[in-house]
Amino acid sequence: MQVHTNSNLALAIIQYKWRMYYQKTLAIYEMTPRDKAAARIQGLWRGYTNKRIYRYYRDLVNFRNTGDPMLMLKAINPSEAHLLDAATNAQVRFRLGGAAFPPTIYYKIFTRGAVCDMNAFSPKDYTTAHQVGPRNINVHASTPGTLPSAFDLQKVGRCGADANHSRWKLVLWSESMWQ
Repeated sequence: MQVHTNSNLALAIIQYKWRMYYQKTLAIYEMTPRDKAAARIQGLWRGYTNKRIYRYYRDLVNFRNTGDPMLMLKAINPSEAHLLDAATNAQVRFRLGGAAFPPTIYYKIFTRGAVCDMNAFSPKDYTTAHQVGPRNINVHASTPGTLPSAFDLQKVGRCGADANHSRWKLVLWSESMWQ
């Protein structure tokens, strides 16, 4: 019995989509030449503006990939800027991503040089450092009845390399970046 209801539902959805498509094509044929010309101009204009927006973001990302990593990170995320200095030989890479247009900009910090582990020679006591276990890594404290933040909503729509937790971080724009 369940198989028949699922197939009936699927058939109803297919029929509905076909009828909508067919009505849309009939509506296009019933348009006057003036309306067709206006629709074509609007479509071309939307394509032109979307290409300009994409090129702007692409050029912004390419420009940001060539600068000083510490200054770029200070503009994007001041709390992590102190982690970079000339000795770390780090590089900040940017990329476009997101499921919707216009794209969002993500960044990731790479090291180009060798990474040296100090271990016993370091002044920090690593035995007392708090380690997050594998069970607790995805547990977040939440209050019932609260709405998710804008960053939580942004994480829902991620796709591609974002979905596999590759540690690309979202660039959060502020007024200080444009000055």
